[in-house]
Amino acid sequence: MKLIYNCPICDSQKLKRLKQYTFKIPRLKDKESNHQLGLNELGKNKNKIDFYINSCQKCGFIFLNPRFSEEDYKVIFKTKEANDSVDGDVAFYFPRAMRGYNLISKYFKFNLNYKPKILDYGGAWGYLLIPFLKKYDCFLIDYNNYTLPKGIRYLGRNSDNLDKNLRFDVIFSIRVLEHINDPKKVIQDLTVNLNENGIIYIQVPLGCLNEWKSLDTPFRHINFFSEQSLYNLFRLSGLNIIHLKTVYHISKNAPGWKLDIIASKAIEKENQKQIKFISTDQQRKRLFYYMPLLFRKKNFNITNIKNKLRNFLRKLNVKI
Repeated sequence: MKLIYNCPICDSQKLKRLKQYTFKIPRLKDKESNHQLGLNELGKNKNKIDFYINSCQKCGFIFLNPRFSEEDYKVIFKTKEANDSVDGDVAFYFPRAMRGYNLISKYFKFNLNYKPKILDYGGAWGYLLIPFLKKYDCFLIDYNNYTLPKGIRYLGRNSDNLDKNLRFDVIFSIRVLEHINDPKKVIQDLTVNLNENGIIYIQVPLGCLNEWKSLDTPFRHINFFSEQSLYNLFRLSGLNIIHLKTVYHISKNAPGWKLDIIASKAIEKENQKQIKFISTDQQRKRLFYYMPLLFRKKNFNITNIKNKLRNFLRKLNVKI
């Protein structure tokens, strides 16, 4: 672990400390989780490990500090090579996969003269690529080498494993960048492998809103994005943004507010004036604006509304 004094996105030294966490070393022996194993190994000869939440005053990025090295991650994730398959999981993740497919289809101009290449970065066992299998050559990168559906090719663990001569028409990464130690390096690496007229699509949680305030482990999410910080990350990586939006996702496994961003190398810089972002400070202070939608017709009864409102306020640590 290394305490850093410059922003991982814009390299500014104008960092503000928002919060401090102290995680005790559990020293558990039986059926240890990856997070507990990580604390035990990284905290050898220590009773606790201190972490800080920093906010960059220049680009709006909120992040966990100190940062983990590649060796730290090998310690944290002492996992066996996964052997999971798609059986039994496709239906559960299908709505998320189709949402990504529809959004990408809206912005990528499909050329019938050749079969485009698509890369899922951090795609686990490839469920998000299933809707693309018929029309695209599908590739995947993930820390674990899962058993993949037929038609998806595994390229390695991270962006360092990418052949710099390989080009993709579409690159996407869903709910991955919030885990990555150096998000700017990853986006810059992926940009090298992006075709001039291709698009890159990233989705992350709206972490700046409330998530950083109540961490139960330092090993899950380490980056807490806003529209501002995500915008700056892409612009500083040489990409031109064509879509940026905060949206509420209703899903069984991870409902909540997310950030969607789509960019390309080919869009003229003048078009950037049309893309506006909400600042980190604004999004941090808009708790009630981002309250989950309570008045959907199928759930429109007073009991459901009360329960949803109670759960929402509980997450904000509001006494009820």
